[in-house]
Amino acid sequence: MKPGRSRDGRCGPGSERGATLVIALVMLSLMLIQGVASFTAANIQVRNAGSLQSRQEAQAAADLGVADVLNSAAFVADPDAVARSPIDIDIDGNGRAAYRVSVTPACIAVQKVTLSMLVPERTDDAACIASSTVDGDTACVDTSWNLQAVVIPAPGATDSGVRVEMHQGVRVRLDAGDAARVCPGVGIAGSTPPVSLTKMRRKTYWYLRT
Repeated sequence: MKPGRSRDGRCGPGSERGATLVIALVMLSLMLIQGVASFTAANIQVRNAGSLQSRQEAQAAADLGVADVLNSAAFVADPDAVARSPIDIDIDGNGRAAYRVSVTPACIAVQKVTLSMLVPERTDDAACIASSTVDGDTACVDTSWNLQAVVIPAPGATDSGVRVEMHQGVRVRLDAGDAARVCPGVGIAGSTPPVSLTKMRRKTYWYLRT
């Protein structure tokens, strides 16, 4: 007589216990797979939330770096010096720099300023008006700049893998002689603006390290 069968040929208790064990193992395997899938999904959500926060912080650091450059006239006086001097940003106020911002100013266009473009009541226009000639030209020009800000983690900070590049457009009025020095190779256009700063004012790109 075969084990697990009674004399009349029916399955005995041992066979039933074996089937129950197989079913239990299958159920445990399914529960394990479900648990692993849930853990993986939760881990991905946490990583995505951390990545989003890092991107937002890096963009804020880029804004602060560009604002720091714009608050100083150094970028039109010596743009190369500004490009060589990265700015460390303490984004969360804990006394330690989290991001390093490198701002590279580039003069991209020079526009002639004529007397008809000036307002006598404006103090800022007085010097340009005083330099005007009989044909309506002045010694002033409007320079258009592209400020490229590249953000990376500061030395010693946690590397979240986020790399940000942002472009900010700005227009600055200069003496034509100064413009020739800081905008070499950029020809002077007429009184029509050669560059639409509205189109290039905000261009943000994200570089994520995988």
